[in-house]
Amino acid sequence: MRGRRHGEGIGGRGNKISQSLYVFVAKKMLEKIFIDITGWAGSLCVLTAYGLLSTHKLTANSKLYQWLNIIGSLCLIINTVFYSAYPSTFVNVVWLFIAIFALINIFRAKYDKPS
Repeated sequence: MRGRRHGEGIGGRGNKISQSLYVFVAKKMLEKIFIDITGWAGSLCVLTAYGLLSTHKLTANSKLYQWLNIIGSLCLIINTVFYSAYPSTFVNVVWLFIAIFALINIFRAKYDKPS
């Protein structure tokens, strides 16, 4: 009778199963890291926008201010949906709509000005 090698399951398929499990776990870990980085990037965008507004480096009518809020809220929506933090998702969806609405108004005001 031949002995089994380490990690080998019944029928000698253990190596394939353990490799599949390793790949699955590695993918899940990379997915979580990506989601975490996305959440941190979103936080950085929103806080940068607020900090620049509070220190009078930007105004609320600034396209950069609104784009930072749009990008930040989108990143935070991805993160909060992944972690099932739905109250935070709701806040960020509202934040996103406010920023989009404000950006549209900024562009309208630019093109509605009489020449």
